[in-house]
Amino acid sequence: MKNTFKPYPQTIKQTDYLSCDILSDLCSGLSGGLGVVPSSGIHTSYIHSYRLPHL
Repeated sequence: MKNTFKPYPQTIKQTDYLSCDILSDLCSGLSGGLGVVPSSGIHTSYIHSYRLPHL
């Protein structure tokens, strides 16, 4: 029974890893191209700009 439920969570984890890889690549590309903006600042500014309209 457990084996039938295994593939579904694995696909979710794979998509999460893919999205994380894409985000890390984008952030590394931005920080590498600009050389000044840290990836953490991009994440925090994106989170704040995304949360404000919903509030």
